[in-house]
Order: sequence, then C-alpha cells, then structure tokens
Amino acid sequence: MSRLAEWLGVSRAALYKSRNRFEEHKDLCAIVIAFTDAERAINKKIGGVKLCRLFNDSQSRLSIGRDRFLTILREHGRLVRKRKARSKKPIVERVTRVDLAHKLAVAGPGHLWVHDDTEVVTKNGKAHLALSTDAYSSMVLGYSWSKQARTQHVKNALEMALQGHIHGEMPLIHHSDNASIYASKAYQRLLTGMRVSFSPPGRPDRNPIAERINQTFKVEYLSDAAGKTFEQLQEELPTYIKHYNERRPHMSCNYATPAQVQAGIEEPIKRWKQRAKSYPEKTKIEP
Repeated sequence: MSRLAEWLGVSRAALYKSRNRFEEHKDLCAIVIAFTDAERAINKKIGGVKLCRLFNDSQSRLSIGRDRFLTILREHGRLVRKRKARSKKPIVERVTRVDLAHKLAVAGPGHLWVHDDTEVVTKNGKAHLALSTDAYSSMVLGYSWSKQARTQHVKNALEMALQGHIHGEMPLIHHSDNASIYASKAYQRLLTGMRVSFSPPGRPDRNPIAERINQTFKVEYLSDAAGKTFEQLQEELPTYIKHYNERRPHMSCNYATPAQVQAGIEEPIKRWKQRAKSYPEKTKIEP
C-alpha cells in the first residue's frame, strides 16, 4: 500500500480514506438496490423520486440526496423509462350531457368522485378494471375486476365506495365518461342524492384524475399483467390498492399518501407545473 501511495503521489492515509469511501459507496448501492427491488415487488415501476423519499423515510441513519439516488438506479439499470405521449388529432366535440367537474375547485373529501373503466391485457385475454376515486385525495375508494365491461362491474366499484359513506352538507358529484355502463338505468339508481356529471364524448382530458390513476395502475402495478392469469391479478388487486392508498407517495398530495389526505392529516399541494393544453380548441356542435 505504501508503494502504491508513493507511485500515485498521495499519502497512505489518503489512499485508505479513498478505499473506505469506495467500500461505503458499494454498501450504499447494495442497500438502495435491495430496497428498490423490495418496493417494486408490488409496484413494478414506481418512480425514482418517490423511491428516494420512501428510502429516506424508512432509514434512521442513512440519508441520500435525490440526484445520487437516481444515479445509483441508473448505474444498476433500475430507472424507469417514460412513455412518450402520442400526438393527438383534432376531434369534434358533441355536447350531450352536463360536465360539472370541468374547472371545479374541489373543496375537500366527498365533494367529487371520479369513475372510469380501463382495459388490461392478461394472460387469458382482455379484462377490465373499474376504479372509483375521490378527486380531492386521489384515494381509490372502490374497485372491481371483471372479464367484461358490464354495468354490474362498475356498480360493484361504486357500491364499495359507498360503504360507510354519509352524504354531508356538500353535495357529492359523481363524474364519469359517456360510456353506456355509466349511463344505464341500473347504474343511475345508485346515484340517489348525488349530482351526476359526464365528460363530453371523446374528451378523456375532461376526466383527467381518473385517466391518470388508470395509467398509474397499468404502468406501475399491472406492467406484468400480460404474463399473469385473470385469477392471479384478481387475488393481487387488493394488495395493489392498499399499497397505492397507504404506501405510495403522491405528487398531488405533497408527497403524502392518499389515505393521509383523505383523513385530513395532510393537504393536497400540487408539485408540478401547468402544462400546455393537450387538445386544441374544439368545434362544438349542438345535438
């Protein structure tokens, strides 16, 4: 070691110190990668920034900065690639129902619930996931997993959300797209005491919270759905929902969890800048 230090032109103590730093870096990398793999056992593609916050919250002695954490993930091939947004073609909007959620300032939990059904490809073929979400806290209140998109399927998600819910002074707004399963008479019977809102046809941007949560589940939790059976995913879905509500930091909740915001422990503060409009101006045609 003395000869090596002399050859490099540094002191032996500096050489030992450099070696110790290298060993500490290796140990830290191993801890970070083990933590990342453990978290992604449930949430397959949770982002690096959220992982960094979870790591620092769970470690009493270790603390690591965001950039260093992302560097470690990059060096070990653990960064998640972002999908590029597809170019959107202008569409003609046909106004048929009232949209009460557009530009609505949500006052608190129980003011606006958003609902949507999304298609997921499984090993057995296509399946459907229906989610009922509180727009204020982004907490998933009800869910249903079905092989086909039927009225009973989305009714199950809404009925789960309504369990234990008591309508307060603030009227609850039920918002969904114009799908026939939401407009059916059987489903509309469940909406007694609510104000019913529909996004315009062909405008997923008018139900953005539901669409964003659909994307989160398909990209992070259901990224390996094509290799699993319907029954496997049905069994794992409650675990995914619990992790999303109670474990995963949410950017629109100021990096708190949706359950904390729903309980009033934290307040939702947006952590992103306003982007340009996703859609150009539409030509409205009265039906």
